[in-house]
Amino acid sequence: MFFFKKIRYLFFSVFFLIFVSVTFLALDHENRRSIISRILVLHDFYRLKTLDHGLQVRDFSILSKKLNDYINTSKKFSKGRTYMLPGIYEATELVVSRAITQDDYNKLENIFEQLLEFDDRIYKFHIWYARSISDNDYEKALDHINIAINISPAENEAYRLAIFISEKNNDPKLANKYCIKYNDEFLGGNLPLKYGTLFNSYNNQKFFLRVNNLKDVNQLNFINSNFVINQSETYEFIFDKSTNLNGIDLHMAPLSNLILNIKEMKYFSSGAEININENDLTISSNNSYIIENLDNSLNIIVSQMKEEVLRLRHKSLENIDKLELSMTIKKMQFTNSNFCKIYK
Repeated sequence: MFFFKKIRYLFFSVFFLIFVSVTFLALDHENRRSIISRILVLHDFYRLKTLDHGLQVRDFSILSKKLNDYINTSKKFSKGRTYMLPGIYEATELVVSRAITQDDYNKLENIFEQLLEFDDRIYKFHIWYARSISDNDYEKALDHINIAINISPAENEAYRLAIFISEKNNDPKLANKYCIKYNDEFLGGNLPLKYGTLFNSYNNQKFFLRVNNLKDVNQLNFINSNFVINQSETYEFIFDKSTNLNGIDLHMAPLSNLILNIKEMKYFSSGAEININENDLTISSNNSYIIENLDNSLNIIVSQMKEEVLRLRHKSLENIDKLELSMTIKKMQFTNSNFCKIYK
């Protein structure tokens, strides 16, 4: 009798704790979201750790099975997109980063196909799937490449894969078609998985200018503008008030490698013009590289997919009201001119 009483008390205690916990989570939205987020983080970490052995030995059969298990767990909650998709994306991206041979990609084809079923609006899902089927059905692969280009026209991965396919099929016309398209496209962007950039996404259109104010070095007044591709352009910046300065900072978060050629900086102070050319500048950056040409001009190579700051410095100037910055910007080539005739 005493034993059954203990069982009954234990049952009611467990039931009471479950009831309190469920009620607490149902009423407290913030704590519910926090607990679920922490569980997902731990689960994602666990799934990534299970990939370690397969990544070390480069066994894509093992890696495919581990990713498939991850996807099946997600499908138990919903057949469509779930909160697990970012974690699955990150795990798949890690595995793809180790893939080299066609066989590596073939072993992951089923994974890519399932990811497209989750969400066919994601750029890299189409790229990965196209690569995996490029040996058996290159026309279908090109269809997915074109879908990826429509999603983000300025990213380079789709074009590089099209070039790879054209090489395998000895089709120079196909290669040049995609070279021309890549060279002309400047729109599109890439939103980081976890943290946005200064511009929210990586893109080739936007940049900010910040004056290096001699009186207030911590001032962060940005003036925004948009790049114009493949032609010399003069960008005009009018300051809120007259400023003492010794240069400017250009902030950008490029989607692809860019070449900037700065022609001239023209300042205005109470109607007077002050010209600064490339020989009057010192240039430094966080990630970019400088090529000094034989004609004394400078090409600034802006690194891909990194928030960048170009620091242009010159002599100190006072009471500046306006700046006209003349420069040319274009995307770097990813083949030589013998392969893509557009570069001749």
